[in-house]
Amino acid sequence: YKAEIPSETNSKSETEKRSVEIKYRFTKFISGLVLSLPMLLFMVYDFVPNLPFVKTIMPISGLISLILATPVQFWVGKNFIQGAISALRMKTFSMDSLIAIGTLTAFTYSTFEFVKYFVDTGSVFGLNGMKIENLYFEVASLLITFVALGKWLEAKAKGKTLQAIEKLV
Repeated sequence: YKAEIPSETNSKSETEKRSVEIKYRFTKFISGLVLSLPMLLFMVYDFVPNLPFVKTIMPISGLISLILATPVQFWVGKNFIQGAISALRMKTFSMDSLIAIGTLTAFTYSTFEFVKYFVDTGSVFGLNGMKIENLYFEVASLLITFVALGKWLEAKAKGKTLQAIEKLV
């Protein structure tokens, strides 16, 4: 390692890096939120069954949830999966490991139940106005989205801290 005196170019590049990270985290959070909100609606229909259009929405909720949860799991949650794989290589666990294991378990189980339902009934839609049981796509998606929110807020806080340190210097 070498010591060097901080210059304007070094601090700007660090500020730019932080700005890029904040935008990246915000994009991941907003994408997860937009894709997860319809699944939140399905949860409301699950708990309040007398809402209008329940017989129309609930049979298609499983297929829509699978379609929406897949990019949340594998694009928005990609960093958590990569972090878990990295931690596994080091024979340790991290927060990424916990998130990846929990969300991948919910996603995999839900996919298994969806495929099992399709094999049993020959339909990707719930029959007789009912939903497909035992699907937890929304759990995986919302968990990833909430953690993505936390990562974005953390990046913003680090950016503000960097700015404060620059002002002090």
